[in-house]
Amino acid sequence: MKVLVTGATGFIGWHCASLLRERGLAVSALLRPQSDETKLPKGVAGIRGDFSSVKSLAAAVHGIDAVVHCAGVVRAVSPAAYWKANVDSTENLCLACRDQKVDRFIFISSLTAGGPSGRDKPRDESDADYPLTHYGMSKNSAESVVKSLIRDSTVLRLCAVYGPRETDILRMFKLVAEKGFDIRPKGDSPLLSFIEGREVAKAVLSALKFDVTKKKTYYISDGNIYEWDDFLTCVEEAVGRNARRIFIPMWMAETYAMLADGFSKITRKPPLINRERILILRQKAWTCSPARFSDDTGFQPDNDLKKGVFATAEWYREKGWLK
Repeated sequence: MKVLVTGATGFIGWHCASLLRERGLAVSALLRPQSDETKLPKGVAGIRGDFSSVKSLAAAVHGIDAVVHCAGVVRAVSPAAYWKANVDSTENLCLACRDQKVDRFIFISSLTAGGPSGRDKPRDESDADYPLTHYGMSKNSAESVVKSLIRDSTVLRLCAVYGPRETDILRMFKLVAEKGFDIRPKGDSPLLSFIEGREVAKAVLSALKFDVTKKKTYYISDGNIYEWDDFLTCVEEAVGRNARRIFIPMWMAETYAMLADGFSKITRKPPLINRERILILRQKAWTCSPARFSDDTGFQPDNDLKKGVFATAEWYREKGWLK
C-alpha cells in the first residue's frame, strides 16, 4: 500500500509516517513549499504540495492508495485562520483525492470536535457534538468535509496527546524541571484523557488494516481517566524534581489570555495561553472512551502513563530539549 502522510515534519504525523514505513508500507510525506525535508523520518520521501492549490495536491496524491491527514493548526490568531488551516486545506486535499480516485482517507481530528464530557461518563460516539472552541468547530467542520467528499474515510478524534517530539507539553516539563513549579487557575482541575503519540500511530495503522473502520468516527485515548495532578506527578518523578503548585484566580488567567490574544493580532503569532485555552480549562472534563475502536480493531493502547512520561522526558533530554 502506498500511503501519503501530511504533517510528517511535526509531532503526530512524524510518528505515523515512521511507524507505517517501519511496518513495510510505501510512505511518502506531503511537504509544504517551505518545509524542511531533513525533518522527515528515515526512509520517507517528501512530495511538495500547496494546500491552497487543488491542482498541486492532485499531483501529490497521484498513484497513492491512502492518505493520512495529520496537518493542521491547534492555535491561531483568528477564527478565519483556524478555518483556512483546518477546513479549507482539508477540503482542497479531499478534492484532489477525489480527482485522483483516492478513496481511503484517515483524518486526524480532536476530542474538541465533539466537545467536553461529563465527570461521570467519558465521551463516546453516541454523544451529540457541541464543540466550544474555534479550533474544535474547525475540526468538526473539516470532518464533515471529509465525509462528504471521500468514500472510505475514517475519523480519529484524539484526546490530549503527549510524547517524544511534542512541543506544547514540553513547556510544562521545562517549567517543572528548570523552575520547580506548576501554575494553573484556581478551582477543580478537569478530568482528562491522554494518549502517547506513538500509540496514535498504532491506531492509524489499525484503521488502515481493518475495513470495518471505513465510514466511521472514533474517539482515541489510552482508556483511563486522569486528573492533571496524575500527569504532573509522573513528570515530577521523570525529571527528578517536585513542583510547587501555584494557583492563580480565574479572572487573572482570563485577563492574561485576553491580553495575549490582543497582542497576537499585532505579532501575528498565536499565544500558548489564549481565551480558547481558558474556556477549555473551565470545563469539568475532557475525557473519551476508545472502546468502539478497540472492539472493531482489537487496538489495545499502552495505558501506562508513567512509562510514557518517563520515555518522553528521556527523549527530551537526549535531544537537548530538556536540561
